[in-house]
Order: sequence, then structure tokens, then C-alpha cells
Amino acid sequence: MMAQWPPSYDEWSVLFWGTWLLTLIVYWGNGFLFLALDYSKQPKWLHQYKIQKWFNVSEHPEQLRRMFGLLCFNTLLLMPAVQMGFNWVALRYKRIRILEEIPSIGEVLLHIAFFIIAEEFMFFASHIVLHSRMLYTRVHKVHHEFKSPIA
Repeated sequence: MMAQWPPSYDEWSVLFWGTWLLTLIVYWGNGFLFLALDYSKQPKWLHQYKIQKWFNVSEHPEQLRRMFGLLCFNTLLLMPAVQMGFNWVALRYKRIRILEEIPSIGEVLLHIAFFIIAEEFMFFASHIVLHSRMLYTRVHKVHHEFKSPIA
């Protein structure tokens, strides 16, 4: 017998909350881990691998506040709005299949591998578009204001 979703699930909830919450947990968890390492400069042995050793985020609190404000806007307001649009299209045109049975670990691993490759391609393609003359100064330039990557 296959494991099943709880009886109260619906496709919208699985798509929206599953995708958005998982993205938030991974993105913010990873970001906070690397921010803590960069901010504290601990452990000392790890600092030797930092590419931009001359820049420490703890010395630039205003940039850090601005970055957090933009990240909160993007991940808590913009991302859910975009996710709702994608979900509407996916459910309206039946482009996503959500069955009552929870997929096997093999199917999950296959999907993860596919989406890692797809995400890398889409990130690269969208980054090229964001560097276009029309979008760079209006939208994307703020991304380059924070000089030291932390994650």
C-alpha cells in the first residue's frame, strides 16, 4: 500500500505551501548559516577560504539592513505572488500532476535531479535577461550593490 497525503490536502495547498515554504526554509537557512559564518569570522580555519577577505559584512550594517529589507520584500511578498500565478497556470492547464499517493523515493530523486538542471538553466537565462539594457538599471542593479556574497 502506497503512502497517501492527508485527506484534507488539495492541489493548491500542496503546490503553494510546499513550494514556497520549502524554498523559504532552504534559502533563508542557507543564507543565515553563511551570514553567521561571515559575520563572526568563526571558525578561523574556514575564513581562509573566503574569496573576498577584504570585505566583512559586519563592517557594513547599512548594506546588511538594505539587503534584508529587499530579501523580505522579494521572498515574503513578490515570490508568493509569482508562485500563485504559476500555480494557477499549472492547475488550469493540468501541467502538474498531484496524485493521492506520495511518490516513491526514486521518483522524488529523479524529479530533484531534473529540477536542479532546469533551475540552473532558468537562473542563467533569467540573469542574462536581467542584464539587458532595459531591465538592468530599473530592476537588477540593486542585486549588484551588495559587493560581498555571503552564500
